[in-house]
Amino acid sequence: MSIASRIIEIENHISNAYDKIEDLGENLTGVNKNINNIASKLDNIYSNLPKVTGTGTEVTLENTKSGKMVIQPKGNTSQYSTTGKNLLPNIATTQTIYGVTFTVNEDKTILANGQNDGTANSQIYIIFNNFTLPAGSYVLTGCPSSGGNLTYRLAIQDDSWNVLALDIGSGASFTLSQETTLHTSIIIQSNYNANNLLFKPMIRLSSVTDATYEPYTGGASPNPSYPQEIKNVTGDNNVVIRGKNLFNNLNVTAQNNATLEITDTGFNITRKHDTGHGDEFIASYTIENLTKNTVYTFNLDVETENIFDANKIYVYSDNLFGTSLTKSNYVENGNNRKWNITTNNTGKMVIGFYGIVASLNKIFKFTNIQLEENNQATSYEPYITPIEKELKLSGKNLFDKNTSQLNKALAWANGTYFNNNKSVASDFIKVEYGKSYVSNYFMQVILFNENKEYIKSYNSGTDTRQTFTINDLNDCKYIKICFYSSTNNNINFTEIIDTLQLEEGSTATSYEPYYNYTLMKDDCITEDCVIHHKRGKVVFDGSNDENWDSRTGATTYAYQLPNAFDKNNTNGVCSHWNFIQGGAAGSQSNECIASAATAKTLNIFTYNENLNSVENLKTWLSTHNITVEYELAEETTETIPNNIPLYNQIKELYRTIIPGGTIIVETESDSDNAQLIIGASALEG
Repeated sequence: MSIASRIIEIENHISNAYDKIEDLGENLTGVNKNINNIASKLDNIYSNLPKVTGTGTEVTLENTKSGKMVIQPKGNTSQYSTTGKNLLPNIATTQTIYGVTFTVNEDKTILANGQNDGTANSQIYIIFNNFTLPAGSYVLTGCPSSGGNLTYRLAIQDDSWNVLALDIGSGASFTLSQETTLHTSIIIQSNYNANNLLFKPMIRLSSVTDATYEPYTGGASPNPSYPQEIKNVTGDNNVVIRGKNLFNNLNVTAQNNATLEITDTGFNITRKHDTGHGDEFIASYTIENLTKNTVYTFNLDVETENIFDANKIYVYSDNLFGTSLTKSNYVENGNNRKWNITTNNTGKMVIGFYGIVASLNKIFKFTNIQLEENNQATSYEPYITPIEKELKLSGKNLFDKNTSQLNKALAWANGTYFNNNKSVASDFIKVEYGKSYVSNYFMQVILFNENKEYIKSYNSGTDTRQTFTINDLNDCKYIKICFYSSTNNNINFTEIIDTLQLEEGSTATSYEPYYNYTLMKDDCITEDCVIHHKRGKVVFDGSNDENWDSRTGATTYAYQLPNAFDKNNTNGVCSHWNFIQGGAAGSQSNECIASAATAKTLNIFTYNENLNSVENLKTWLSTHNITVEYELAEETTETIPNNIPLYNQIKELYRTIIPGGTIIVETESDSDNAQLIIGASALEG
């Protein structure tokens, strides 16, 4: 081939290549157009996905008919505190006198039940004898309303038993001209039948206007004499996700042979009885488990040709023709009717729809029916069937092998450990009075009070059992259990410790590993079943590894513990003192625990004479363990294993699909714990 021919051939190849490049460019242009179209569609989808306009327990999802919202469990920390305004020491105990049972609750309120048998002219129940108050003006409160001289009352008397004040439900003032020895008592009159009378005895200075009850704590609490438990989220938690509209039209019931037709947003009802039956209910709706003593709004539309006004709705707390609930603020606007309805302490509402005789064979058409926990009507949203989820942060197995003592047994006479190579003994296990417990092995049981002091043993010598009930000592708060074999030397407790289980109930169930997770403030559980801890927790017990030292302060005594925290100026909460962030100055005159602004030290400032030296502080801590929770410099994580129920519960919670509208998230948790918070998030808008 000549050179000229070769050049022509190369030029043809180049031309073909250019053609292909142009074709490729056109294809790329088409691809870009497709990408732009896809991006535009994604933008539209994004704009219509749930947008979070609130977090916590109420979340609003706008501009969407359905979508997935991330439901994230979050921790919470709470601590009860008092101002010290209650000046009435209360050492009353639960007892029955002359037929009346007085039950002292944990907060020192007193519940009276039963009829005074008439043995005495009046029933006197002493709350406290021989306490003193200085000269001043005071107010006595705490008697339930509607008391009187012939029924019940709360009395305060001087040392000669002269009555200084009687509270019959609205409080009673009295003045002392000098320091006076006083007595306080509850009086149930002879033959009077007390029915759930809750007394909240309190004496406060007359200059204190807040009459809200708080128990006596000898000053503001927490304090060393009256510590307050730090409560976090743990135990069993139930999550309910629902819409704001509580009216489920599928549950409407026809009354008196009326004809019912359910519609999309309400129902149609036709009265069928003739004039011989008079005016009567034609439909009803019942709902329970509402918030007690709370205002709700009931809102609906009705066709104008049918007469239906404020007098055609009746609301009760138990059943039709029962106890009426309060209706108020009726508004009639065109087709719309709305009322405020206040629940009582039953939390139940029965709504009756009334049909007069003149409405025979007329059809009442009710639409856009909405019942919501609110004192004002909001825009209509359809009823959403509630979604319920479990979140059990504690398992059924109460035996923690990681804190147990291998080759240790328990002395039944005092509950102390001793060496025994054929046994394993638990640490303290929290229990409840009246509950039964069962194990998959025979065991010995030792009982302790709330201060973890020995009370008694359910077993002595070689006596063992698999089940027991805490039914004879209501001051029992903890137990220790011991598993052992007195005859079989071949038992390997190192191996079987992995199968030991103690649980509530009377029948042993299949084994489950022990777990007990705690969510403190700002902690959260992510979708990968990892707990992210933002706070740390430490318990000080005066042990030798705690290097306490004296320091200066404006209080009588002051101490510091270097490197107790992992950052300077941390904030936190303490079981025995108020926690002051960055309050570790030499001028600190408040009794408190404080972090330092420029150091990682924990500091105690106190006037307590029992804590007058480092040695006495450590001795006191050995019997009065103090708990401190504090903010961490960096979060720590804890992975939840996939062999416990909690793992699947978290996965299920994150898979929850909820429709649009206003979403209400309700949580219920063990009464001893802080309330679980549900953090809600979706694509950011």
